[in-house]
Amino acid sequence: MPALAENYWITETIVYKENFFADYITNPAKRFETGFASNVGKEFWKQYKAAYTTIKNSGSLILRAKIIDNNTVTIRQIYQSRKDRNKFISLVDTNRFYKTIDFKITETETSINVSDTHQLIANMLNCNNILVQHLHKDFYVPGITIGDPLKNEPLVYLT
Repeated sequence: MPALAENYWITETIVYKENFFADYITNPAKRFETGFASNVGKEFWKQYKAAYTTIKNSGSLILRAKIIDNNTVTIRQIYQSRKDRNKFISLVDTNRFYKTIDFKITETETSINVSDTHQLIANMLNCNNILVQHLHKDFYVPGITIGDPLKNEPLVYLT
């Protein structure tokens, strides 16, 4: 696992559809893979899972979380570096995904320092609807739950 960096690379992808996401956490039909974006194909999702697992297991992914409200799902990912983000994206056909769904999508990417990274993660405790799918152990914050109730994985409660 690589040593932690002094600056990281954060991406935020906001998927918008009015009055669509209120029950995202509990409704499989609202999820990307099993719901509205399932038509992108099983092979796409197989590639996506492999790329995600690779980047996560390498230690290059610091955070993957989804912040949900009635109209949006914001997918926030923090990587060790921009190079790590680019490596992940090179393994996934994002254009194919974007052409498949009829929702408004905006993406931002930028550098973020260690202090701001810690603060951003701590602030997630104030979010009403959040799925923390991955959090690097060096950034654990008491009160955060890691895992997804709709996926066949254990939930981890940080105390």
